[in-house]
Amino acid sequence: MLAGEPTKTRARRRSVRVEGEAGASVGEYASRIDTTATRLERRLILGLAGNVFGKVVLDVGCGDGTLALALAKRGADVTGIDSSGAMIDAARTRAEHHGADIVFERANAGWLPFQPERFDIITAVTVLCFLEDAQTVLRESARALKPGGQLIIGEPGRWSPWAVGRRLRAWRGAPPWRHARFRTARELRDLVEGAGLVVETVRGSSNYRRLISTDRRTSHYETVLGRLTIVAGAFVALSARRPAGYPRSLASLREGQCPGLRA
Repeated sequence: MLAGEPTKTRARRRSVRVEGEAGASVGEYASRIDTTATRLERRLILGLAGNVFGKVVLDVGCGDGTLALALAKRGADVTGIDSSGAMIDAARTRAEHHGADIVFERANAGWLPFQPERFDIITAVTVLCFLEDAQTVLRESARALKPGGQLIIGEPGRWSPWAVGRRLRAWRGAPPWRHARFRTARELRDLVEGAGLVVETVRGSSNYRRLISTDRRTSHYETVLGRLTIVAGAFVALSARRPAGYPRSLASLREGQCPGLRA
């Protein structure tokens, strides 16, 4: 988590495009996502990314740019996309405040405006759960990855108490969760493998801080427990690679359809 940011305001503001209902953005609603697991989630994502210095990174569903900024501070060349103009404006403001050179633009995760094999790493955190056609987004990400490039996704675990609470809110009509679909680690793995990528690591983060006080020792135990209990983890993070033998026909599928794709 970024230093100096008040604990109670460390909300992750994620915006994605929901298929159906005219593809309405739910970014402003998703900004209310529970904050208690944010620090551990970011630790998982950044841990899976490893050394990003000099890497070309795309953050899909970048929200207010918090993760993109963390990656840029570690030396990555970062681009963030989001379907919400308000979130893009917030992300640009955040980057300017920190003096970070990050490109933010409004774009649809299912139709990335980039040439094939553009990025070393693509991240997508709390994005797939709001999408009806998650497979298309994953295939687009695979297309935009360089051979050997890494996809990192993070999603609320389907069977965690956190997700159960969100499903209850959805049944009561809470707007952001009405369309949400939480998946198991196995379901996420199947989606990613269906896009032609090779899964390397799956990790979970528990969220016991609602039940017990938190300190550094507790955070360590949460991380260890998350690795051992992916099934009930509040948050599941997955890392996958685009294999060298990824079909070129898939990688170049969009070139003829959209000649304006950017390198």
